[in-house]
Amino acid sequence: MKNLKPGRYRLVTTSSFGKGGAVKKTVNISYKPQSKMQFRASKIIRKGNGDVYQRLYFKKNNSTGKTCYAQIFNKNNKLVYSTKYKARNANQDFAFSWNGWASGNSGKKCAKGVYTVKYWMDGVNPKTAKFRLSI
Repeated sequence: MKNLKPGRYRLVTTSSFGKGGAVKKTVNISYKPQSKMQFRASKIIRKGNGDVYQRLYFKKNNSTGKTCYAQIFNKNNKLVYSTKYKARNANQDFAFSWNGWASGNSGKKCAKGVYTVKYWMDGVNPKTAKFRLSI
């Protein structure tokens, strides 16, 4: 079923049970490929104006949803940054840049170290990954 497009299909099977002859059975099925989103990498990006960002990259496959979400948590599991992105198509990869500053009311630069990114897209359960903030 790897090359099937999402949709409804009719599956027809024929079985023979000896002297009784062939039995034909028709089953209607719906096929929806498994959606996947996977954290790929984190990389330091330096802009032409001297600004430095940490860019996080994600790979998408067979997505039915187009909106991607990401949240970054510090070592105390406190949310420090969140973003969302609407892709143009279902398999467009997702990346976002973060300048290391906490969003919200704190307005503080986050310390270097290990952070957790929680990411998901419409219709898919969230996953988490660790990355090192190096800026």
